[in-house]
Amino acid sequence: MVLVVGPNRENLCAMKQVLEDSHVEILMACSFVEFEERIASKPIDVVVIDTLRYHPQIFQQFHLLFDRQISVVIVANTLAAGERNDALSRGCTEALQKPVPINLLRKVVQSALSRRKRSSDQRAARPQDTEPSPSSSANDLLRDQESI
Repeated sequence: MVLVVGPNRENLCAMKQVLEDSHVEILMACSFVEFEERIASKPIDVVVIDTLRYHPQIFQQFHLLFDRQISVVIVANTLAAGERNDALSRGCTEALQKPVPINLLRKVVQSALSRRKRSSDQRAARPQDTEPSPSSSANDLLRDQESI
């Protein structure tokens, strides 16, 4: 299950429509209250955070995600040099700057879902021997120029 979070309902609806084509259940949250309700009520695998500008404070606001080992993808209007690496080093699955090609967003989310499933399968089989698999670079996944 994927949760898209952000202040702009139109952006979230566009992302939801794109990701529904990938045959995954999508929830939306336009406020922090809605975000907390969705996280508490559903088993979320991936959260896509739509934001105007990347800021490390995101990690304080969304600490629940990292505490629960939920994959996090940040989509920002502005992503300055070094901020993508900062986001990845803090535990994000990916950080992308808009406009994001539709196929790239789908592939990043599908990759995060696959890693999450493999990780949970491995934990069930051998809880003490698992390590998260490395994330694919967004640049390696880029194939289509249609963007949101």
